[in-house]
Amino acid sequence: MTNSQNEDDAKMAAYGEDLVAAVDAAIRPWLTDRSSQLLNGTPSREVGAAIDDVASEAKRLLIELTTTDIDQPLSGPLERIRQAVARLTPTLDAAGATRPGRDPFDAEMRPDDVYALGPMAFTDLGEDVHVAGITWGAAKAYLHQQRRRATESPRDDSSA
Repeated sequence: MTNSQNEDDAKMAAYGEDLVAAVDAAIRPWLTDRSSQLLNGTPSREVGAAIDDVASEAKRLLIELTTTDIDQPLSGPLERIRQAVARLTPTLDAAGATRPGRDPFDAEMRPDDVYALGPMAFTDLGEDVHVAGITWGAAKAYLHQQRRRATESPRDDSSA
């Protein structure tokens, strides 16, 4: 591995850490606010504990994603966040939350997220998450492209 590859990998790791930290800082307030709306009031201790569990699971899933080699076929960060937040459904059901009306396409694409808790975009979780998510995604695309270029053999133009 060259110095440039090592530097790229180190930058990628740092961007991943930034993404995990940004989501970790934003997800509890996001879920608490959404839960308050769905419950028409302050969430109970049980809901708060479930939010903590969901936030921990989202962090775990994002760490798994951002520390796995980029060539491994894993889902993206938003899908991983949505996967984690859907686990809040049984607790919200038990607390008497009102299920919102959902766009038919969203309901079909994310049937487990009946409360539409999952963010549709990084910006839903705030500017810090947006910047970290876009930066991580761009770095991943760049690194993926660099790897492909390094493995391709140069064209022999002498036959033209």
